[in-house]
Amino acid sequence: MNTLINFDKRDPSTVSSILVEVLKQGPAVLRAASGLGARISEERRDMLAKDLQNLSRLCQSLPTNLSEPLSSLDTKEQEQVKEGLTNLVQKAEFLSKEVEGTSNPPQSELRSGLDYADTLARVYGIDINELLDCYRDEVEKRDRNLHALAEDVNPHRGPFQILEEDLAHYDSPEEMYQAMKNFLRVARKRSLDYLALPDRERCEVWEVPEYLKDSYPWGGYYGKHPLRGELEGAVFLNHHNYQNLTEGWVKLNAVHECYPGHHAHAVKTAAGDMPLSFKAVSALTSRAAPLTEGVAVRSEKLMQDIFEDDLFPLFVVYRRLHISVRVWANLLLHHFDKGAESAVQLYRKYMHFSEKVSRGQVFSQQLTPGYFTVYYYGLNKIQQMQENFGWADPEFTELIFSSGKVSLRTVRNLIQLSAEERDMLLNNFTERFMKTN
Repeated sequence: MNTLINFDKRDPSTVSSILVEVLKQGPAVLRAASGLGARISEERRDMLAKDLQNLSRLCQSLPTNLSEPLSSLDTKEQEQVKEGLTNLVQKAEFLSKEVEGTSNPPQSELRSGLDYADTLARVYGIDINELLDCYRDEVEKRDRNLHALAEDVNPHRGPFQILEEDLAHYDSPEEMYQAMKNFLRVARKRSLDYLALPDRERCEVWEVPEYLKDSYPWGGYYGKHPLRGELEGAVFLNHHNYQNLTEGWVKLNAVHECYPGHHAHAVKTAAGDMPLSFKAVSALTSRAAPLTEGVAVRSEKLMQDIFEDDLFPLFVVYRRLHISVRVWANLLLHHFDKGAESAVQLYRKYMHFSEKVSRGQVFSQQLTPGYFTVYYYGLNKIQQMQENFGWADPEFTELIFSSGKVSLRTVRNLIQLSAEERDMLLNNFTERFMKTN
């Protein structure tokens, strides 16, 4: 619903008709959650209750943005939509309280999903043994790298003091958003040294959607529909957490989420004349995720000097520690079953995150088992491919951003094609396919 009302740019009649259908199905979806609290663990019950509360807040916030989508409906239909939102608010709040009041079920009756190793393998194509062999050593190595570089920068202050004092947070959300717009202009201009961008692409700066404010401590990216060839996107920052969104994080988001990050990847996928199967995959829960996050993380170091800031490379090293800690935290949560508190303390120890940010990061990882591992895994595999096949930049960067939303295996196969074959698949597929068939 949030996507339809706030981001979908199709004509109002199309948007409103889809919204009406969504609201009709909403109560049935929520009824499926009724009674679920009695069959899941306490930790998962807490997550379900938060999701229901987020849904309630979202439905309450939407009516202020409904004027354009509802303009094609008559008065009676508009009232039906508003009544549907009200019903969802009431149902979500009722179920949230029901879930919170549920007692713990017997262990034998607990519902659980895939084993974590199976989730990694079947959803993301990751062998858990590759992580178990190195997760702790990788964090310790990244931590040593951070302290060593900080020593070179300033031997009298530690890395966290340097980053917090010299790349401090902004005085207000408005100042933070303006800084992001300025950084976007720099990042976009410098990204053109490594890849081409489609004409008319645009990336806006938005506030965090209400329902994501607890699970996205810093921000994220919203892209349009690649199958419709849409070239607009938006980076959002969490103004509720602006005092923890330092200059380093805002600069990092300008690259990772935008140029050359998720936005560049999304619009190049949308503009490419490639097989639809290269565009239609969900990056969040598929084997395309390691490429999607890997290319964005890779860009952080690739672009670390664009802001003419001697300290941003230190922040990039800090970020590499971050993605390594995420792997360890995921193992604690989903493989070793150590619980959320152990993961929170990991972030407090190695990243010096605040309690609020640590819990927000852990909550995100609870919601998406395995996803936050793909940053580290995807980056390493992409770097290995570049080294093994001997590709240089900017050609390699252009390729990995032009390959669509595909698995790392597909990228490897694309690398081994001739230039003509790659061009046919990624840039001229429709024309060449029609000619040959």
